[in-house]
Amino acid sequence: MLVISIVLMTILVLLVNKTKIGLVMKASEQNIVAANLVGIKVNSVISFIFILVGLSAAVASILVSSYYGMTYPNMGYIVELKALSAAVLGGIGNLPGSLVGGLIIGLIESVGATALGSEFRDNIAFVILILVLIIKPNGLFGKKIIGKV
Repeated sequence: MLVISIVLMTILVLLVNKTKIGLVMKASEQNIVAANLVGIKVNSVISFIFILVGLSAAVASILVSSYYGMTYPNMGYIVELKALSAAVLGGIGNLPGSLVGGLIIGLIESVGATALGSEFRDNIAFVILILVLIIKPNGLFGKKIIGKV
């Protein structure tokens, strides 16, 4: 699971940072109107992103279900919430930051489960999420965005 995740994260980072579609995705994210004005088909970019997210979710579900050896309808619920915590910890919109956030949450969960007991394992990720939102809302690697009024 770890090797496949790292390979896919590397591919995703290279896709976003080194390809034309990645540049188009960044432009559409920053200003949809300006992206439309320069000829970017924003609806096509959004459709591509949804396809990419669906493929990522499919790979994640295959990995998680193969780990547990079974599937059920809401098995990804806690994983999804922990992924949100990792993304917020690393900084929303920062792929390597989300990876580091996931590793940090995993390590803290393991240490916390050893110290407090395994029944508190899931709660630790949510406590981290709340603390990050209170102390540093942009996350560890996030940038503060200043909006013009």
